[in-house]
Amino acid sequence: RSNFNAPASPLSVCETKSVQLKGNNNTTYNYQWIPATYLDNPTSPNPTSTPVAAIQYMLKISEPVCNYDSTFLVNVNVNPSPIVVAQSANDIDCSLPTSQLQASGGVSYVWTPSAGLDNSTKANPIASVSNTTTFIVTGTDQFGCTDTGSVSVKVTNGGKPVFVLPNAFTPNGDGLNECFGIQRWGNVTIKEFSIFNRWGQRIFTAKNPSACWDGTFKGQKQDVGGYTYVIKASSFCGEVKKTGILMLIR
Repeated sequence: RSNFNAPASPLSVCETKSVQLKGNNNTTYNYQWIPATYLDNPTSPNPTSTPVAAIQYMLKISEPVCNYDSTFLVNVNVNPSPIVVAQSANDIDCSLPTSQLQASGGVSYVWTPSAGLDNSTKANPIASVSNTTTFIVTGTDQFGCTDTGSVSVKVTNGGKPVFVLPNAFTPNGDGLNECFGIQRWGNVTIKEFSIFNRWGQRIFTAKNPSACWDGTFKGQKQDVGGYTYVIKASSFCGEVKKTGILMLIR
């Protein structure tokens, strides 16, 4: 008597998706899947099922020469698709240079386009773009099922140009606030980003908006206290100049 292997069961599939059933035996055997509901070929060893609800199939496998046969039950569970929603805190203008996005409905996320986001794989990335942009987020739930949501962030050149900077930083090696710099703000062109000590000596300068000062000068840690910064830049909002005082704290 032939021994038949049990087919894989149970199987899971996301709503509106397909799953391949696996007869798990020699392809020379005869197969009959009952019922034929949702199947592309009920006599295939490995048919594809596209169920709209959970279903149980009975599989009859028979050996065509000696007519040995066995029947097995295969359960297919259908997991509902998540409902993913995307939102933004605000549109962007010269006074609000960034917008926090927020996705819900999944356990993990991927945003596109990723350019202009501080992290395209978290639920609430910060958007910093210079043109109106529609962001699409794909959310995945605990079953691996996905859904997408979208949100548009409108960019205008209204409002008063500003840079968002902290007023203090703590380069003490704890991994928090280790560097003083400008938050990303679209496609700005930094003409000057400089820091001066109390005697007016320039101890840091850069033209990269992502550059930051780590509290050292020529490899030496600088004293705690107040320092002056100067920012000159051009952006879609026009020319920007900002000066201020920052505190170095250890």
